[in-house]
Amino acid sequence: MSKRDYLLLFSIGPVQSFIAAARKTEDLWAGSYLLSFLVEKAIDKLEETVSENGGDLELIYPVKLKGADKAYGSMVASYPNRFLSLVSTDSEKLPAICETLADFIYGQFEEMCLFGLEDAFRMRGNGDSLMRDLTTHQARELLEVFWAVEPIESGDYEGARKNVESRLAAIKNNRTFSLQPQDGIVCTVCGEREALHETLYGENDSVGKMRSELRRTWSKLSGKYRSKEERDEAFDGTAFYTGRIRENEALCGVCLGKRALRDYMSERGKRSIHGFRSTVEISAPLNYYAIFTMDGDDMGRWLAGKEGRFSEDPGTIGFHRLISEKLAKFSGEAVPRRVLEAGGELVYAGGDDVLCFVPVPGLFQLINNLRLDFQNSEHGLHPEATASAGVVIVHKQYPLSSALNHARAMASRAKQYKHPVTGKSKDALGVAVFTRSGVINDFVVPWMLAGPFVTDSLDNVPTLMEHLVGLMKDDLSSSFIEKLGEAFLPLIGSDTKREVKIKLAEDPAESTKALSVEMNRLLGRSLIDRESQFASKLPEYADYLAKVHDVMGSGHEFLNWLQALRALARLLKENKEVQSDEAGTNAN
Repeated sequence: MSKRDYLLLFSIGPVQSFIAAARKTEDLWAGSYLLSFLVEKAIDKLEETVSENGGDLELIYPVKLKGADKAYGSMVASYPNRFLSLVSTDSEKLPAICETLADFIYGQFEEMCLFGLEDAFRMRGNGDSLMRDLTTHQARELLEVFWAVEPIESGDYEGARKNVESRLAAIKNNRTFSLQPQDGIVCTVCGEREALHETLYGENDSVGKMRSELRRTWSKLSGKYRSKEERDEAFDGTAFYTGRIRENEALCGVCLGKRALRDYMSERGKRSIHGFRSTVEISAPLNYYAIFTMDGDDMGRWLAGKEGRFSEDPGTIGFHRLISEKLAKFSGEAVPRRVLEAGGELVYAGGDDVLCFVPVPGLFQLINNLRLDFQNSEHGLHPEATASAGVVIVHKQYPLSSALNHARAMASRAKQYKHPVTGKSKDALGVAVFTRSGVINDFVVPWMLAGPFVTDSLDNVPTLMEHLVGLMKDDLSSSFIEKLGEAFLPLIGSDTKREVKIKLAEDPAESTKALSVEMNRLLGRSLIDRESQFASKLPEYADYLAKVHDVMGSGHEFLNWLQALRALARLLKENKEVQSDEAGTNAN
């Protein structure tokens, strides 16, 4: 038979649950990197298999960027969990090609998990068959590999692309779920799969006996995984060092594979991978750190050619390759560079998606830079492109998985935002600040109060926030927020769920002006030094505070915003005072 052109779409998962199963930052990174690596190897294998079968292949999405790893290290998870390609081959060969690739992906993942078992317990040969069988079973049960094929009829690429997307979605929606019985104690990381153990449990074994067997098994862990290489702190601040696998941990085969990933990459992936910094290290010296997640808005419309203008015509392979190239430049070059400049740790950057850990002092500049890069025509998508983001700022000892869930929740809220003045949807930033006392101040704001996105204006809300944090840290009394509450809470009530705005006049414009006047008065009363350089700028800041209130959902959310800024100002002020004391001590 003669060759025909087909679109082949592959997807590897699960994504969110696999990545989120983490007790430490390296677990989070490993989950992202492992999926990215599987996609990278699968693309290479697909190219090889199609060629061996006399066919031709053109990768459409994602695009491989050569040189990005050399510039910013090999630790960036830069491949998304799916890939789309144009395959020219005989129709009878295509199913076998796809099945071969699916088997390869499963086998690669199984190999990575078994490497963790062998490396952690120094197994040689067949080793312990029970632990091997359990690891293999868990790897096979977890991984989800889906694929769909669609012929391109009469050169209609866009129609084929829509159809193959629909086919894959239908396959995912109709997948079967297998419930396998588990008799043992679950993994201390994921809490889902059975922790590895050397001997079979008896049918009537007590929990105590199973725990004893688990301790016996994990006491045989190799010294490399027990060596005290990672710095941590107790709740009282006492520093101590732990191994890569702690004394109280017992892992399943999948989570063990993630813990051993850097060694696998060094030995078999031929890549130099160093340890991922812990939250204790990233949060120094403030004891708080930020998780930042961002993704592009309305990417479906951009891929469909309904947004922006490009050099290639929408609905063509050239168009989608161009979009892929732009997203690859953003995620493979711009994002790693910016995170590195901010002193952060990049977990994932694939296409329009970003996830990273950031020290608090560099947060505002980083998020502005990434938003600016995304709309850059050279190393981003398009000048009209927008993105929404979520940020959570937490104490270093806050549970990592919960912090990650909150960051994603804030990003989701940002996606639901609608600017009350411009009517524009999305293009927003959701932030939650968690104090150690348990207070949560969360809010959603647009990137810009008005006008196109720029970073050097107080209309840029992150820039305004940075200025206000500095003002609260050095020039305003700590009673400023209390004075605001006394003035405005009677107007909005104590029910924080009510979406009531501060209303000082019937006409919205007059109400904003009146609010600005009142803000200026309260700022003046809270100014520590009346001769300060900020005294003359208070009316300008008051105007901007009133504008921020206008673009928020409620008066309570506006007060949350100010409370969050005050919490950040306190953190930075306390750190400044500690550094001053240390400098004085060293001088003496």
